[in-house]
Amino acid sequence: MPRDYSQAAQWLLKAAQQGLASAQSSLGGFYASGLGVPRDYGQAVQWFRKAAAQGDAVAQSNLGLAYANGQGVPRSKVAAYALFSLSALRDASSGNAAVGHRSALASGMTAQEIQAGQTLTRQMSAPGHLLQALDGYMATAGSNLRMT
Repeated sequence: MPRDYSQAAQWLLKAAQQGLASAQSSLGGFYASGLGVPRDYGQAVQWFRKAAAQGDAVAQSNLGLAYANGQGVPRSKVAAYALFSLSALRDASSGNAAVGHRSALASGMTAQEIQAGQTLTRQMSAPGHLLQALDGYMATAGSNLRMT
């Protein structure tokens, strides 16, 4: 049976609009990769943020990738590191790529950046504070960041 990503995106949208974190995360992935919808990193980030705020580890990792690559958001190693760390805390299984992403990213970070990422992780891990902490950090770091 052929895959109809456009139809799948429509069903995911319905579930995502109802607040289902896994659907929000998957829909973000569809937008990030252009499956069934036009590639749109801004839309991907919006859906990843909604799911990440609900504790979805995949969305947290994917939002980290967006910050690591400056896709739909300004590039920020610190924000990416913190999101990868939070994802790894939420899902420590070997199937979570966040640990590998964090290690690869950390190899190109200064000790000060890693420390800032660890601080941001602690702030984001308080219940209901992920977006508040992330947005607060990005607002203070904003002038040093750029999107690609």
